[in-house]
Amino acid sequence: MKNRWVKSILHSNEHSNLTVPAGYRTRSPWVPKVGDIVPRFSAASTLGPLDLFDFSEGHWTFLMNQPNAGGGVCTTELATLALAKTDFLDRNCRLISVTQESVEAETQWINDIRIHCSQDIWFPMIADPDLRISNIFGMAHETENVQKAVRKTYLLDPSLRVAAISELPLNLGRSVSEMLRILDAQKEFTRSGLATPSDWRPGDPLVIPNSLDDDMVQERFGDNFSMVAPGLKIVEPIS
Repeated sequence: MKNRWVKSILHSNEHSNLTVPAGYRTRSPWVPKVGDIVPRFSAASTLGPLDLFDFSEGHWTFLMNQPNAGGGVCTTELATLALAKTDFLDRNCRLISVTQESVEAETQWINDIRIHCSQDIWFPMIADPDLRISNIFGMAHETENVQKAVRKTYLLDPSLRVAAISELPLNLGRSVSEMLRILDAQKEFTRSGLATPSDWRPGDPLVIPNSLDDDMVQERFGDNFSMVAPGLKIVEPIS
């Protein structure tokens, strides 16, 4: 097989307790979770007024923030995302970036990237100086940095449901190759209903979900699957 498999052993204790501070729920606002339809919003952007539903419906979309507009790590992210334009568009995927700056400041940043990094930012950057959108999507995290947001990324499917979420600290830039891997994996699951194992890449074997009983597996795949371990059945990619 092309992947290395890592065996995880989970230990449970029926007598263990989880304690959270009183009032945690009241202090923690609702934010979209995997499977939720995202809230609709409109905002000014570097490509003009943007309505999330109008822009994203029917497409896969990465909605992400740039915590420190003009900062070094964020500049590397934007330049790398710009360089991967064909990779995203070939996958029917759009990008939206959110900053705490004005459209004018974002436009200046885009010009600086064009001059110094030789890359054109082809996707819209939304101005969110009052953190209205950042707070709705849980991109602001006061325990990480009072004035800045964390690096949070949502992958939305064409029906505007959250397909995946990632959150990184300010010091850690996003991996564009990992974004594309996650996108490919979610598109594969949407297409085939098959899961993707650790470190999966297109062309690697897929995991048959345990929700399919033995009869269903036999009916769908015949003898074209392998039982690797209890609860782990794999099959080669289906065209």
